[in-house]
Amino acid sequence: MKIPKDKVVKVTGRGRNARTYAQLHFLIYCAEQISPEFHFDVIDVFIDNHILQNRDDGGEHFKELNRVIDLYLPERENKSSNVSVYIQCAKLLKSKIFTIQEIAKCDDCNIWNSKFATSSRLKIRDEYENKLISFLEMGLIRDYEHLKELIGKL
Repeated sequence: MKIPKDKVVKVTGRGRNARTYAQLHFLIYCAEQISPEFHFDVIDVFIDNHILQNRDDGGEHFKELNRVIDLYLPERENKSSNVSVYIQCAKLLKSKIFTIQEIAKCDDCNIWNSKFATSSRLKIRDEYENKLISFLEMGLIRDYEHLKELIGKL
């Protein structure tokens, strides 16, 4: 079975902003060809530490948090657009998990896919989002200002 090249390696953007992504099996194979140490490092980062799973979980739970904001955040439920609330929550969560210097160094990229997004930080993001989802569903958050206050206390 032949696998299309764009399923194995994908390049997005151009020039300085170009990013290259590889399918995990291919990445492990390439690491094995480079050196046994690098092979073990890749397995440790991507498989043992579940970095991709933690990143994907955090992304999915952020989408769920946005949906729950639409449904349960007092004074914001059923609004035609809560995009500004989603963006503000994302910025507040980001500032809780990363340093100001890291955020500044990654100003032109998605920090959740950067070298600063360790498995433990991605796991914290997921935990914070799950807590906020639960708080909103239980009706514990009074309003948008209270939501921002709670994010600050996480």
